[in-house]
Amino acid sequence: MYIVHLLNNKKRKLRGDTIPLNAKGKKILSAMKETYGDKEGEKVFYASINAGKIDGVKKTWQEKLRKMI
Repeated sequence: MYIVHLLNNKKRKLRGDTIPLNAKGKKILSAMKETYGDKEGEKVFYASINAGKIDGVKKTWQEKLRKMI
């Protein structure tokens, strides 16, 4: 029972749960971090992506492939 309680209350790390970003995404993220601070800037950035207010910030599979070659 105690283990389940620990797992349910575990806080998510923002930095470990990020998506791969392209240059546009990195630029917007750094601007939001500058405006809101590190943690709050990441929260606002990913919330904006999830709400559909920011488009074209995730790396596409073509960009990932180019980086591997």
